[in-house]
Amino acid sequence: MSLPVKACSDDELEGYAAIHPEAAEELARRIVAGQGAREVELDEVRQQLRDSEEREEELERDLEKLNDRVEDAITKLRALMDDYSVSEDLEDEINRVADSLEVGL
Repeated sequence: MSLPVKACSDDELEGYAAIHPEAAEELARRIVAGQGAREVELDEVRQQLRDSEEREEELERDLEKLNDRVEDAITKLRALMDDYSVSEDLEDEINRVADSLEVGL
């Protein structure tokens, strides 16, 4: 009598595998297919990790460029204050803002 191995659960196949060759073959096929699927999934996760690392590096470069631009702006702003007469209140406010920007760099 033939066992409907395709309809059996993995647990049922494990139980029948010792006494029914078709059950053993189906169980082996499912195990191999599962390992293949896990390898594909693992490859996808690895690719996602590589993509994330590349994106992180890109963001770090962008942040470094932005920090450089902020530093340049602060330097130019302070040079302008030295070149032009500004009120003490305005100078204090500009220095306060520039200092707070520098702390974030």
